[in-house]
Amino acid sequence: MPESRNTANRQRLAATPKPRTNVRHHLVILRDEYLELMIAGRKRIECRLSAVRRPPFEAVSPGDLLWLKLPSRPIHAVATAGQCEFHALGAGTSLNTLLSKWSAQICAAEGFFEGASAWAKFASLIWIETVVVIRPMPVYKSDQRAWVVLDQMPSPQMRIGRQREITTRP
Repeated sequence: MPESRNTANRQRLAATPKPRTNVRHHLVILRDEYLELMIAGRKRIECRLSAVRRPPFEAVSPGDLLWLKLPSRPIHAVATAGQCEFHALGAGTSLNTLLSKWSAQICAAEGFFEGASAWAKFASLIWIETVVVIRPMPVYKSDQRAWVVLDQMPSPQMRIGRQREITTRP
């Protein structure tokens, strides 16, 4: 009996998903109302549109950490990415189709997507799992990107910009 129990335990252990060792960190710039909705648990999907392939398109995986901040403010919360979907619009998928299916979880303001189907070529849908409010962490971001894939976990006083993705402030 003990041998069969060991075999069963080994099979269960082998079937258990292994934690990812290559978790990526993303700095996500949000408008105030969307950050509040995420923290409250009402905004379950972050939707980003772009005219060209750029992050978060195909750059986020389930389990990645999303460091959430407002423009010109410190990092305020961290979230875990859940399911991720990336769509090349017009290639069998339309923006209207995505919005009709997911608009309640995206929580976009009325009229937010008006006219977007004329320019948007790519859509990224990232399901938001756990959101944790943290002590405000100041970082210094020097460019206009609203989504930055980081080389490492952010730390207080870090500089984030195009020249050097992350450096420690002197």
